[in-house]
Formats: sequence, C-alpha cells, structure tokens
Amino acid sequence: MAYADYGYYADEYGGKLIPEGDFRFAAEKAADMIKAAIFYRDVPENFIGNVRRCCCELAELMYKNASDNADNSGGTVASEKIGEYSVTYRSDTELLQSERERKNICYGIIVRHLAHTGLLFRGVD
Repeated sequence: MAYADYGYYADEYGGKLIPEGDFRFAAEKAADMIKAAIFYRDVPENFIGNVRRCCCELAELMYKNASDNADNSGGTVASEKIGEYSVTYRSDTELLQSERERKNICYGIIVRHLAHTGLLFRGVD
C-alpha cells in the first residue's frame, strides 16, 4: 500500500505532474522502494509526513521515467534522426548503467527525506 494518495499528492504536496489515474501505480512503486530502504519497518507517526513527501517525489520521478520511455517499443532510444529516419537503441551495458543511475537518484531522494529519522538504520534496535 502506498504511503500517499492522490488527494495528499495534489493538495498537501502540491504535485501537478502525475494525472490522478496514473498516480496509484507510481506511488505503489515508490512505496516498494521506500519499504526496502527502511527494511519493512513500521513508520512512526512523527515521521509519516517525511515518508509521504518522499513517496510523492519518487512517484514523480518514476512517472517521468515511464512516460519518457513509453514510446520505445524496441528498447531505450539512444539517438534519433528525422531526415532519412534513423533510430539507435542503447546497448544492454548502457541500459544497466542508466538503471544504476536511476537507482542512485532514487536512493538520494530517500536519503534526503529520511536520513535524520533513523528509519534507514541497518542495525538492530
């Protein structure tokens, strides 16, 4: 279950990028990343606002990435030319690198929102 709903996203967070019909999917993906980062712990009430804002920011990033790649039926486009139409797709190595970069960006968002909460602590309480 996502940490934020569309009402929170639009009203409290002030998000405008994701249409209501697409928000739930993006927010669920974001929540999955957050849950893994906090080791599936319960979120204390005093940090739920941090987690919701994090969820919204991650959802926007995921939505933007998904919409950027929506037209690519053959893979991720590396370059495209219009005159004498030509398309070049990224190699598997480049795709892995871009996936790694995306994960680093996502983790940076999580750290920015949750670093001071103790939720990212890997040890035993």
